[in-house]
Amino acid sequence: MYLSSVRVGAAVTAAPARRILTGNVLALGLVSLVTDVSAEMVSSVLPAYLVLGLHLTVSQYGMMDGLFTGATALTRVAGGYAADRFRRRKLPPPRSAPCWPSTGPARGCAPHPGTP
Repeated sequence: MYLSSVRVGAAVTAAPARRILTGNVLALGLVSLVTDVSAEMVSSVLPAYLVLGLHLTVSQYGMMDGLFTGATALTRVAGGYAADRFRRRKLPPPRSAPCWPSTGPARGCAPHPGTP
């Protein structure tokens, strides 16, 4: 609401407060936080482990890291080209991974609609 649209002396009422963080949003945020922290921990300790634990030289580690980074870049370029070329996007899974039609009923998951 802009101040120019408020009449002088009129009372401004706020909208009813809504809960912004629901349980699902909070859980997903915490899972994302833990995932990011674990990835950062591994990436910070891995060079020391490879050089000190596996006795790689610094140049061998640099070569391995360069190959990994280059392969990642080439894979991303190839995947982007394929997505643009074929205009086919990834489909989301029908349910969560443990609930595939073959194993879902055994794990207590509801069957997919249309499956026998």
